[in-house]
Amino acid sequence: MHRRCGTKQQKQRSWLCVRAYSFCSVLSTTACTSDWHLGVGIMRVQWTLAALWACHELPASCTAQDPSQTAEWATAMFQDQNGTTFPAESATVSEGAVPEWLRGTLARVGPGVWRLPHRSADHMFDGLAKVTKWDLDGATSAEFTHRFVESNVFQAAMENGAYPRGLAFGPFTPPFSLHETKVSNDNNNVNVWFADSGRLFALTDGPTVVELDADTLETIGHANFTGPLAGGDTSSAHGLPDVSPDSNGALLNFVTVVDDSVGKVNITVLRVGELKDDYTRDLNGFGTLQMSIAEWPYMHSFGRTESHMIITAYPAVLNTLEMGLGRPLTKCIHWQGADSDSDSDSDSQDASVPTRLAVFAIPKPGSEVRDTEPIAVVEDVPPFYSWHSVNAFDASDDSGTITLDVVAHPKFGPDIIADSAFTWFSNSLDPAKYNDTFAWTGTLKRIVIDPETKTSKVTDLPAVDAEGNVYYTEFPRVRDDRSGRDYCFVYATAFYAGNSTWFQDSAIVKVDVCKAAAVAADPHSTSTATATAWGKPGHFPGEPIFVARPNSSTEDDGIVLVSMLDGQANSSYLAILNATTMEQVARVDAPYPIPFALHGEWVPNHN
Repeated sequence: MHRRCGTKQQKQRSWLCVRAYSFCSVLSTTACTSDWHLGVGIMRVQWTLAALWACHELPASCTAQDPSQTAEWATAMFQDQNGTTFPAESATVSEGAVPEWLRGTLARVGPGVWRLPHRSADHMFDGLAKVTKWDLDGATSAEFTHRFVESNVFQAAMENGAYPRGLAFGPFTPPFSLHETKVSNDNNNVNVWFADSGRLFALTDGPTVVELDADTLETIGHANFTGPLAGGDTSSAHGLPDVSPDSNGALLNFVTVVDDSVGKVNITVLRVGELKDDYTRDLNGFGTLQMSIAEWPYMHSFGRTESHMIITAYPAVLNTLEMGLGRPLTKCIHWQGADSDSDSDSDSQDASVPTRLAVFAIPKPGSEVRDTEPIAVVEDVPPFYSWHSVNAFDASDDSGTITLDVVAHPKFGPDIIADSAFTWFSNSLDPAKYNDTFAWTGTLKRIVIDPETKTSKVTDLPAVDAEGNVYYTEFPRVRDDRSGRDYCFVYATAFYAGNSTWFQDSAIVKVDVCKAAAVAADPHSTSTATATAWGKPGHFPGEPIFVARPNSSTEDDGIVLVSMLDGQANSSYLAILNATTMEQVARVDAPYPIPFALHGEWVPNHN
């Protein structure tokens, strides 16, 4: 289906007029022409679908020919100066007032450039990493900075005008050749970590960590980890701070190491050591789960309480042969559990791989033993997949149970990463897919684990507002000092909000999981509202970040920071919400449109 645009302005806003500018190289499709020019030292980067710009109100001449397919994916551009050097700029408080106590830095990372002169990426997760940073100083000022992560992948892409061959989620055009030199994947576009001494790191689901200057965002280099676990195969972009009583707040994570010689994969949980004088950190393993290489699970996150770490090995299995042949991960990850809504198998005739929850006791710092086995491995969990664990906590009574809350999807399959218009640029141009495919429709599930009996109980936690609207959730966040502890509130991004069938009707939703658990236990309850939402049609929210009010006495006393994309105005802003009422407190406008980042962190300014 084609749209025809009359004016130059309409051409610039139509999704047929795709433009990608990278380091003085102008790329464009042949669908439209343009008289845009590139000044010396100026680059324009076009954010395609991954920027998720939706426009409900384009001129009539640009509307779809089929009235039943009226979603319009607009393009978004922003201008940067001098290649990769982007000085901080003032951000304008255009609505409301920033709370005086809100002082600190919000750093976020996500994919940036997808289209290069000689090779382009189609999958959202393959865009070159870019970090954005908001510095807030109470009501007086706000500053905005952004910069590419100058990884090995980035440098090779800029030097050759093409993505280098390496591990990727989706296909590239043109495809890679097996004769091309591989570049290790350090394109860390998934998450950031503020470590000790104010150091900032960019992360992905690989073992390589890239260090950035926390002030300028300039790339410093790879973090230097030592020990036998430093050369692992995969890890998690969602490391969690150790909140055990004897902890110094060190980061917990896992690393997988494949041993082809015996056909096994070792999943080792670890604590990241303190920064030493030689700027290295030890990776101190304190437990290992060994599995068959034929069951190597793709894991993006895990669970952690004050006393335990829970590895969530769902039956989404990595095929090492296909990975060795250089196939994209969308073709290498196979669902080996039965479909949640049927008795049929998904990817194989023998859906024999169970979901495994491996529970490890967290030892005192300095007493780690890498080969310690899990205290329990639970295999009775129904089949579903989860990108993101919400929270986990130990029972307050003597039952010894562990509660793990997750955002669950029916399976890991095409609706998650392959057919979604959210993750594939090409699908955004297909009217049959950008709304018909209900991707990212996650639901909250509570798993209560009994390590002694090695059993679990799974309960759905309803997210329903007072009007009866059901909310699908992703990118969940809780208050930092409730992470790993019993809690009541989770904040998340909700696509298809308010029972909408339009993907661009997205919102931020607050769910009271304490009330949701009570409703689940009593289906005849007359009070079923568990969720409150905030959003604007055509405005795409990123991951919500909760910031507690100093000396707050209630869990939801604080604000929620949300990076927003206004698809109708081609602009971006930081929404500041009252975390209790979910009403907007202030809006801080960015100097440029910025992309849909994946994850981020807030660090307070204690000066």
